[in-house]
Amino acid sequence: MPEHIRFLVNNLPSAVDSYESVGQDIDDLRKLHAECTAAAANERRPGRVSIGRCPARLDDGHLRRADLTASAASHRVRCGTCGARWETLGE
Repeated sequence: MPEHIRFLVNNLPSAVDSYESVGQDIDDLRKLHAECTAAAANERRPGRVSIGRCPARLDDGHLRRADLTASAASHRVRCGTCGARWETLGE
């Protein structure tokens, strides 16, 4: 594992400069790390379920339509594509 971490640290600057979606990949890695940590500790974490499409509008007026997911552990929903957030069940 240390050699993989070293590789990621050494290559992150060039990845950020040349790859526009690196932010989403970092979020995915963070989620994967949390899931692996929970699995290694034998903790049960609720899974995510698809709840529909993002209703946020693009600059041209079209709907974004990115997939939204939710977890039983939280009432918050966040679009991973545009960052729109819904903090309460009423929203």
